[in-house]
Amino acid sequence: MSKDYNITAKAGKAADAKSATITLAGPETIEEAVDMYGGEAILSNGMANFTVTMQGRIRADIKAGLDEAAIQAKHASDKMGVSLPKGTADPVAGIKNKWASMDPAARKALLAELKSMAAG
Repeated sequence: MSKDYNITAKAGKAADAKSATITLAGPETIEEAVDMYGGEAILSNGMANFTVTMQGRIRADIKAGLDEAAIQAKHASDKMGVSLPKGTADPVAGIKNKWASMDPAARKALLAELKSMAAG
């Protein structure tokens, strides 16, 4: 038995960007999905989506200041379809990461602003 899925896409990020919604019939169980699409297609698509999910997690960890070994250890047991608990970002690591990509003038301005904030 199949189920109707409504799929919506928006062309652009503006509030008034055009969008469209279509309805497609899809499976309700993994068995139906294998019958409809084949196991290889399901695995390939699932791994492609999991790769994108993991890339987002890795980017967030890089921005938080983690090195590759720490990122590997943190995600060694991640599983497809399982959300990670929300953590808190390290603001110092974030500033250090941002600092590395700033030009000298922007660094100078930020340092002056931080000194002014520290002075009260």
